[in-house]
Amino acid sequence: MTASGARAEELLAGSNEWHFQREFTFSCAKLSTSTGSEEELADNVVAIGRTLVLIQIKERNPAFVVDEKSERKWFNNKVEGKALKQIRRSLRLLEEARAVQLTNRRGHRRTLDLADGYEVHLLVVHVPQQDIPIDCFFKKYHISKTCGFVHFFPAQEYEQMLLTLQTPAEVSAYLKFRQEVIRRWPEETYRIREEALLGQFVAGDFGAYPTKRYGPLLHSLNEDESSWSISHILADFEESLVDKEDDDYSYYKILEALALLDRAELREFKVRWMRIVEDVKKQKAAQPYRMGSVRTGCAFVFLPVVEREIPRRTNLLQAYTLANKHQLRMPKAMGISCNRVPNGTFDFQWCWLDEPWCPDPELDALLASGELFRNTWVAPLENYDFDEESRAP
Repeated sequence: MTASGARAEELLAGSNEWHFQREFTFSCAKLSTSTGSEEELADNVVAIGRTLVLIQIKERNPAFVVDEKSERKWFNNKVEGKALKQIRRSLRLLEEARAVQLTNRRGHRRTLDLADGYEVHLLVVHVPQQDIPIDCFFKKYHISKTCGFVHFFPAQEYEQMLLTLQTPAEVSAYLKFRQEVIRRWPEETYRIREEALLGQFVAGDFGAYPTKRYGPLLHSLNEDESSWSISHILADFEESLVDKEDDDYSYYKILEALALLDRAELREFKVRWMRIVEDVKKQKAAQPYRMGSVRTGCAFVFLPVVEREIPRRTNLLQAYTLANKHQLRMPKAMGISCNRVPNGTFDFQWCWLDEPWCPDPELDALLASGELFRNTWVAPLENYDFDEESRAP
């Protein structure tokens, strides 16, 4: 690998780590084969929930640029040739393996169990020089009998996608949308920039004819990241976990459940988090707040703990998390409690449950009293907000 190629891989690995979190990002991922040797799975791998993204990265060394003809040759050889060959090899390795062990960007060894199946996205991200032919720059995909659909992205447009779609759930949804719209309108999507496809996606016009007029929508997005970003919440929570099986298990499951939420769901999560903080500030003994994501199958409960309840906060959190999971009939559940400590700061505990839902008549009877939780309702959520009069392209 050239020095420039290694630099591009590291820069994009950093972008993926920022976006997908270092716990779910693997760079220069290698795995052992049946013969005992090690082979590289991909330049970058992202694995969250049942979603697996394999990324091959190709960077053009500017020292070798001569003219447009040389850039076309590079694109044909490296992007359409070598990168696709590497992806085919990666898919073969995955088919042969029942489980894959990889070291993430946090330095932890993680096992990906392939038995349950993953939704796999295949990407080639290339770093071209300015002399690249326009048809090469605009090439958005490749379809083969062995690989299926492979996304092509110039590096700057890949970065634009990450900056626009700031949650892993949205990126996964966009890649599915992108594949569908390109398959349906291959010539029309070839003629437009990536920002137009992004604009169409955030507008929610999934079945509409692709047009460059969607591009300006990106500039009219009202991106109030503070309303849904929970980065400060996740800064350091490992010590406050409530053990169910072991801390490492719960740590990754909690991060994964949050990473799978889109920004609308994260906004609701953050609202409830702030409410329990305010209740604890006022020492208000309030009923727990809760929410559920039908899309991800996870229930959430938020418990404010006043001073007199601190000695039994762990038992309370576990009980409320189980009750919420049961009533919402979800296979997974997360609980968060908050209490004030003597120095005036706040202490949070986290609880994680992950087991199939099953009937429980005693718990049903307790829930029927209506004393545990507030009433719940289903409400439509909007991921994106636009300036007025900017929606219709």
